Amino acid sequence: MAGVRHLRRYRDRVTGAAEYFADEEPDFVRGAYGITADTTDDELPAIAERLHATEGVTLVGCLAYLRQLRDHARDVERTGLQEIATELWRLTAQRDVLLARVSEWGDPAEVLAALVGLSPEAVRAVLNRRA
Repeated sequence: MAGVRHLRRYRDRVTGAAEYFADEEPDFVRGAYGITADTTDDELPAIAERLHATEGVTLVGCLAYLRQLRDHARDVERTGLQEIATELWRLTAQRDVLLARVSEWGDPAEVLAALVGLSPEAVRAVLNRRA
């Protein structure tokens, strides 16, 4: 593949996949071969075949290496989801504090609901939980 910048030194050889790509950033290899978090196990053998044909090298452990690249991409997504969930929890708690504060000024639930994008019933439920 034109995108893989290195390792013509392995031409017509058998080597381990991790060794072959040791000088490359995993993100580069993922991008060069179209490996994403959404890549399925069923797609990996075709990517391995394309990699072997393009690079002209037999890579031992290629499927395991490609699976590791895919799994790392999935771990990055999972970490992002976890970070967003934590931030959402923090922001929801902050919103609830402000809802309670502003409601003490006499603003009706309908007005508060319009401000925060909740139904009046949901606003009442938040205020009742905080009471």
